[in-house]
Formats: sequence, structure tokens, C-alpha cells
Amino acid sequence: MSTQRICLLIALLGMFLASCDKKIDNMCVVKGSVDNPSLNGSTVYMIDYQHKNRYAPEAIDSALIENGRFLFQDSVKNPVCRYLYVSNNDIRLGSDMFVEEGVVKINLSNGAVSGTKLNDRLNEYLVALDEYEVNNKIKELIQEYNATDNQSVMDSIDAVYDAVKSEYDARLSFNADKMYWENADNEFGKYLVYVMIDNCDLSSKQLEGYLNAEGSILQQNPTYINKVIDRLKNAENTSKGCGYVDFEGVDFATGETRRLSDIIGGKLALIDFWASWCGPCKQEVRDNLIRISEKYADELVVVGVDVWDKPNDHAKMVQELGINYPQLIDNNNVASKLYGFNYIPMILLVGNDGVIIERNIRGEQIEKAIIEQISR
Repeated sequence: MSTQRICLLIALLGMFLASCDKKIDNMCVVKGSVDNPSLNGSTVYMIDYQHKNRYAPEAIDSALIENGRFLFQDSVKNPVCRYLYVSNNDIRLGSDMFVEEGVVKINLSNGAVSGTKLNDRLNEYLVALDEYEVNNKIKELIQEYNATDNQSVMDSIDAVYDAVKSEYDARLSFNADKMYWENADNEFGKYLVYVMIDNCDLSSKQLEGYLNAEGSILQQNPTYINKVIDRLKNAENTSKGCGYVDFEGVDFATGETRRLSDIIGGKLALIDFWASWCGPCKQEVRDNLIRISEKYADELVVVGVDVWDKPNDHAKMVQELGINYPQLIDNNNVASKLYGFNYIPMILLVGNDGVIIERNIRGEQIEKAIIEQISR
């Protein structure tokens, strides 16, 4: 074969390889990979980023893993954030990414993503957070915690976990805020605000600042952000030092409409917003609330407020847990709006003057706060 012919073949091969990653107008190609061979034959799902914490979210698209690789491709008009995940027995991997014009490369095993403008910025942000290493450390701590029955060891692991999480949250808040102001006009900026809403202790004023920034992409469809701002304002208005907000519900014992204030009656009160399907809620009832309601019956009243639940499920759980304190059923979902919470359990300690002493207390904090009040 002549030297000229060999050079021609090499040139053609180079053109072919280059074309594999060539951007096609209005087309997004996602070239994904995983490092674990046991995931071959598993399905990778693409879902809306905002739905990634939902149970069984609806998939937008899916792809099969073959030889550690998978592929998505679709036409795209405007960039949009998506979440890719694969789940197989005890292995679950997931990563955020942007579907935008170009070729995106993503590794679900370490979260690395690159190839397009927004995905390069996302990767820069994730590297700053050291997200991959933090997730691995947290997984190790959880495994260690589940493998021991020694309380002192468990307490030690809890302390390390809290330190790791606190440091990570601080980095997340700092980097997300910093990078938002550099990307307020694009989808990555929007993504950062959503991350902060889910993970940071934002104030309504902060979120209003992001929304009102010059050229902010959030202004294109502000409905969700305005709802969050309203929720944060309600949470701030029912925070420690503020007066509790009264509302009506159905008295579980009588089936009649009753106000929260009628049950509290001007006493020191522990108010537990919970639901029958919520595991941590039921744990607080078992470990603390029933015992506290009996131990301090002369000093305070404990009230359970059933939210986001079905009446029959609530009734069964009251019986199963042996709950012996008043229950108010919030059929109209007013409590979470008035108090601005989107999680449960949410437990308040309210003084006999109607002022909130503590908000969102859990575990040992509950009895400690009660003792401080009744010992005055």
C-alpha cells in the first residue's frame, strides 16, 4: 500500500472520529458511562430535575447500559436541567446534567459531566463542592452506623456525619450563591437557586434578591419562586419568638370542628405536625412524644396535628402506636401553609403566653427544651 494511500486513510479515520463528537444543530447527544460492570443490562432513566426526590417519578426517556456505556439523543430548543439515574439492587447512581445543543459526556459513577457550556459550569460547581468524595464519605458513615449496636460508637459516627454535612452545606451555600450572580440569566443560574431552596437555609429576602436580579431567568416564570417566597415568609413569621398561629381542624376523638387554641388552653404546649406514612414521625411518637405526654401531663399538653394524610390511615396508626394525646386532623391543608413547612415531623414548643419557644426540635432536644421551661 502506498504512503499516499495510508495518509489518506489516516485522514479519513481522523475525520470519522472527530465527527463522533461533532455538534449537530438543535441536537443533544448524551454519551454516558458507568464504572461498575454489574450495571450492564440495567436501565438509565432521565427525569425532570425537580422530580428527582419524588417516589417513582415519571421518566422522560430511558437507555440501556451495554458494556458500561449508554446513549441518549434528542432534539432540543432551549437548555433544560435533567437528572439521570440507574438503580440495581443495592446500587443507585444519579447525576444532574443539562440537555442542551451539543455532545454531553457524563459518568454516573463519579458525577463528572462535560462537553457543553452549561455542563462545564455544572462540573466546575460540583468539583468545588467535592460532591463525589462527600457522598462516598456519607455512605461509609451510614454503613458503619448500621453495622454497630454500640451507642458510643453510634454517637461518634453521628458527630462525624454532622461535621461532614455542616462543612458541605457551607460550601454549597457559598459556591451556589457566588456562581448564581455570574449565571443569573441562564438555566445554570436557575438550577443553583433550586439547589439552594432544597438544601440551604434561605431567607425570603435572599430569594427575592435572586428573583429581582437584573436579567434573572427566574422572572420568565416566577410562579414557583413566588410560592417558595410566601412559604419562607410564613416560616419566618412563625419562628422562635413569634406568636403561634391558630387554625381549625377536625378533633379526632369527637369528629367535630375544633380550634388548636381550644386544645392548648393557654398551657405550655408541644405541637407535632405529622402523618401516618412518615417514618421519622412515627419514630418521634414512639421514642419521645407518648412518654413525654405522660411524664409531664401536669405541666404541658401534647397535640398531634395530622397533615397530608388519609383519615383512615391516621386512625389506624393512632391505634397501632397507642397515641394517648389529642389529635387534630388538618383536612384542608392549612397548617403547612400557615407555618411555612414542607417537611415532617415539624415540632413546636409553645409557651403559655402563645409565643413559640422552639421550632423544628427533634429527639433529645424536645425534653431538654421542656425541662428548661418548667424549671423556671
